[in-house]
Amino acid sequence: MSGTAFGGSVTRVTTTQELPLGFQVTVPNGDKGLLTYIYVKASGAVAQYDMVQRKDSGNESPQTDYVVEEAAASQQSIAIVGCAQVAIADGSYGFVLRKGIATVYGAAAVDHNLPLIMSGTAGQVAHDDDDSDLLSFGQTLGGRDSTAGTFTAYINCMG
Repeated sequence: MSGTAFGGSVTRVTTTQELPLGFQVTVPNGDKGLLTYIYVKASGAVAQYDMVQRKDSGNESPQTDYVVEEAAASQQSIAIVGCAQVAIADGSYGFVLRKGIATVYGAAAVDHNLPLIMSGTAGQVAHDDDDSDLLSFGQTLGGRDSTAGTFTAYINCMG
């Protein structure tokens, strides 16, 4: 279920479920294209600009719903569901950005125009300057000189 005729707000966070988990909404972003958001439930607090993955059940049962948690350090790109553009409290419901130009949190210095991967810090991203065999889930569009912090990136998450 995806579309642009959506009467709600992608920044709304609630303690009660208002939509089916996995509901997607696409909204225009001016000259920057479209943004696709996905509705999730947080298992554990998710900080603003952190990447999220499906909750790891710790066993062999399939993870088929959109209950999410902060993405694990060095998590494979295919597991990433999106980036929280607003903080979502533990047990609360809200949207995370799945595809489009986003503000993300980098673990350290980040150069522009490089593949985007998870860093060694949970929830935070890094650029892949080693041309490794890691699959990326986006591209850095902005950069940071030396410290951790936010920057602009294009993301396309599959989780």
